[in-house]
Amino acid sequence: MKRETKADRRREAIVAGVMADVFAAVPLAQPEMDPFDYTLMDETDMAPVAIIEIKVRTEDYDSLLISRAKVANLKTISLGMAVPAYIVWAVHTPDSNMAEVRFVGVDNVDMDATKWGGRTDRGEFHDIEVCVVIPKAKFARAGYADLRGL
Repeated sequence: MKRETKADRRREAIVAGVMADVFAAVPLAQPEMDPFDYTLMDETDMAPVAIIEIKVRTEDYDSLLISRAKVANLKTISLGMAVPAYIVWAVHTPDSNMAEVRFVGVDNVDMDATKWGGRTDRGEFHDIEVCVVIPKAKFARAGYADLRGL
């Protein structure tokens, strides 16, 4: 079950634009139920150059928790498509219009650094699962996204 709102998708589109600039690519949004958010396409021949999963957060933490199953799936898709996969972490604090955008390749994620995590505010059991813990230091800075009004 996917719970992204239209505002969530708009934020992701802006963040995907920052990543597209990093890779000199064009961001292509994936259909809503796909296992990742965007494919970055080469600007000249429109060949895929990377796939990205975007996480926008409103609080800045020392690490990002993300579903271990999602990362494993990204690794598999990356191999099948023969393009790198990245996890993109954008932090948009309420006191700022700008979100810092960071990224890490899934090949640099320690799949053994796990803990139980997820959301509890919805009261749904499937929101809690095994997550990988990715320290902020593993992420490279891509730039900043203007999320004013979103």
